[in-house]
Amino acid sequence: MKSILNTLAVLAFGLLLAACSGMFYPKSDALSEVKQGMTPQQVTRLLGRPDYRRLNYDLEEWEYRRLTSPLDSEPTVTIVRFEREKLVYMDSFKESERPVPGQKPRHGQPAQQH
Repeated sequence: MKSILNTLAVLAFGLLLAACSGMFYPKSDALSEVKQGMTPQQVTRLLGRPDYRRLNYDLEEWEYRRLTSPLDSEPTVTIVRFEREKLVYMDSFKESERPVPGQKPRHGQPAQQH
């Protein structure tokens, strides 16, 4: 009986860890490693799978909502835009600072060249 309870505890802990893993970026400095010209596969390796995707012909936009550290009280929203399978734009901001649609992002900057 004790063995079954231990197994259940380990399984429950594993499920908890799996559920929490999508709350954070895979690496603490992942956002600083994103560079202009990256492919979607390279961005996925750095940031993980996006929470949302938007498609429009040759334009694809991904949106992430993740905590950058366990001490964060609100998620950082990161938007990356690809044109013809290459990263051309990135913007990240706290969720409460989301830019108004049609308004130029306050914190926006083109992704860095690599």
